[in-house]
Amino acid sequence: MDNLSVFFLAQGEQSGDEVMARLTTFIRAARQSLDFAVYDMRFSDPLKASLSSALRERAEAGVKIRFCYDGDKPPPPNAAAGQDPAPSGTGAFIQSLGYPWHRIAGMKLMHSKFILRDGQSVWTGSTNLTDDGFVSMENNVVEMDSLPLANYYAEDFEQLWEKENFENTGEIHTQPEPVTFAGQSALRCASCFLRAAGWKSIPRSPGACARRSGHRRALPRPNQSDDTSNDHHGWHAHGVFTDAAPHAEKTR
Repeated sequence: MDNLSVFFLAQGEQSGDEVMARLTTFIRAARQSLDFAVYDMRFSDPLKASLSSALRERAEAGVKIRFCYDGDKPPPPNAAAGQDPAPSGTGAFIQSLGYPWHRIAGMKLMHSKFILRDGQSVWTGSTNLTDDGFVSMENNVVEMDSLPLANYYAEDFEQLWEKENFENTGEIHTQPEPVTFAGQSALRCASCFLRAAGWKSIPRSPGACARRSGHRRALPRPNQSDDTSNDHHGWHAHGVFTDAAPHAEKTR
């Protein structure tokens, strides 16, 4: 049974409703908790209504919901220092939902994009939770049902929640964990994919693959969309294609 799925997004190839339906399906499976760590979250009224309905349903069933989001940058931000916040609106949007929230401060970006469900399943990938992120960009969504991998995300979320600042967070000891994709080990899937594309060896990270292929979206990379020193967590998604957990390694 697969414990990992990948959904690729491309400009104009899926509707916002289609991606939101996938997200609300993930949310509605929650039985105990939903923890959101987001960089950018702003939806038009129709998509907000779908999201709000799913969250309200789970909250009424007793599910604990929390949000951490990138915030508290000085106005105007110091771009030279790496302060490049998302367009305004994330804080107001999240606060309007009515669930506990913490702004996550720091000199640079808290660029996380993950949802932890019941402490054992994770929604992540490069996709910001916005209309544009759903329909107008080359993005990916990665879902993992793995308690060991989810534990790493849980540890990271609790650090963010408690400190309300991403400085001195994310230093998490990880170890390889097997995942299954399309009925095979993720390593085997990667091997078939890359060799079909003419590769003789498997790169140790999707970032390396992107650099060699010249296409940054060649493979999904949970928790960030681009190589940038402004990101909080640049975890390479080794777990997706190399049977290993996402190593808590900051991008350089």
